[in-house]
Amino acid sequence: MKIDTTIQASAHLLKASGGPVSRLRLLKLLYLAERRLLVEGWCSLTGDEPVAMNKGPVLIHTNAAIDGQGPMAAEWKKFFENAGGNGVMLRLIADPGNGALSPAIVDILNEEVEKFRDVDDEELSEQTHHLVEWIEAWKPTSADAPFPIPWDHTLELIGKPEIAAELRAQDELHRAMEGLGA
Repeated sequence: MKIDTTIQASAHLLKASGGPVSRLRLLKLLYLAERRLLVEGWCSLTGDEPVAMNKGPVLIHTNAAIDGQGPMAAEWKKFFENAGGNGVMLRLIADPGNGALSPAIVDILNEEVEKFRDVDDEELSEQTHHLVEWIEAWKPTSADAPFPIPWDHTLELIGKPEIAAELRAQDELHRAMEGLGA
C-alpha cells in the first residue's frame, strides 16, 4: 500500500469535485485514475488491490479505510470524516497536501473528475460495469463478496500484455525485497 499517495490522491479528488463527495464516487474515481495510470505505463498510484463488487470495481484497502478498518485506517481518519452516516459521504477535515503526486498525476486526477462531473453516482457506478475486468471477475450470485481483479490480468484483457509483464516483474521484485527485509 502506498498510503501517502492514496490519501493525497483521495483528498485531491474530493477538492477537485468540490467535496464532500459520496463514498461511491470517490472509490470509482480513484479506481479509474489508477487504471488509467497503469494502462498508460505508470507505476501504481495506490498499491491497492482492486476487487469486483456489486457497484463495480473498488480498491479494497481504501474501501476498508473508509470503514475504519485495515492498514490505512488510522492515517485515513486524520484527513477524512464520514459525513451522513455509514461513510455514505466523505468530507476532508485536514489537507494532506499533494507532495507525493506528480503534476502529471494531478492532471489525470483532474481529468477523471471532469470526465464524470455531470454524471450522477449511480450512472458512474453503472459505467464501471462495462469494464471488461469487472465483467469477467463479477459473480452475481454472491453480491456481498469481493472478487479479485488482478491488475496484470486487467492489462492483458485490454491489450497491454507488455505492461502486464512489467507489472508482474515489479511485483516479484517487491516481494523478493520484502523477503530480504529491505
